[in-house]
Amino acid sequence: FRGKTYRSLSIIAREATDPRTGAPHPLLRIETAMDKVRLDIDPMQDAAAQMDKVISALRIELPIKMEKRRIAIKVPAIHAHRAFGLLKSQHMEREEWGSDGSLMGVITIPAGMVGEFLDKLNKATSGDNQTKML
Repeated sequence: FRGKTYRSLSIIAREATDPRTGAPHPLLRIETAMDKVRLDIDPMQDAAAQMDKVISALRIELPIKMEKRRIAIKVPAIHAHRAFGLLKSQHMEREEWGSDGSLMGVITIPAGMVGEFLDKLNKATSGDNQTKML
């Protein structure tokens, strides 16, 4: 049972945000809200399949919004080979290669993952990139 609950928690933490701040809810806050609304996760069903029920129940106790963010990214040629795999691991809407070898693209990711993604991108490019929220 605990595995399904944790899977639901991680999906919510990754894909949901607090509409007041735009930041993801911490796992502990989501877990506390689940306990308050006495939400039971069916261990026989897939956690992702139960998300609508879980989100509806959590909205009673927690302001929550499921959303995706679009990010435009430009990476200089020197770092493009390292950043390419990271961008491809996300939903990449557009990919363009500049004549100088730079990589430009637009990705769509769950709002709760933006900070983690940008940290990985900065690590892969030593901070040498340009991003813009669309």
